[in-house]
Amino acid sequence: MYVCIFQNLFGAPIIESKECQEIIQRVYDKFKIKNDEIIINKTEQQIKDYSTQCDNMFTLGFIVGDIAICQLILKHYPNLFKITQYALTRAIKANKIHIIKFYYHNNNDNLIINLKDDQPF
Repeated sequence: MYVCIFQNLFGAPIIESKECQEIIQRVYDKFKIKNDEIIINKTEQQIKDYSTQCDNMFTLGFIVGDIAICQLILKHYPNLFKITQYALTRAIKANKIHIIKFYYHNNNDNLIINLKDDQPF
């Protein structure tokens, strides 16, 4: 008795009809696109949040004077990490002046920005 509710005029289940499948596919596609956008936005925000923390990989590499690790990070994430006042101060305290000279002499002015807005140390 209830089976007839789920069947179209031709006797096949409605869910198997081409029109129904297209509707389901469109709804799924809209959901997937929306879900993918949410995931991408969350991931981008997480990366941005991480890049501003004092203990991110770039800042830690800078503080210990590891030019290779800093260059590797900058290669894969250009324009994301910056040399902060915190990193400069800690590198100087750790006597790692060579890394400051390296970035200063290689025209990396874009890495040293907004020092006055940096986190307190």
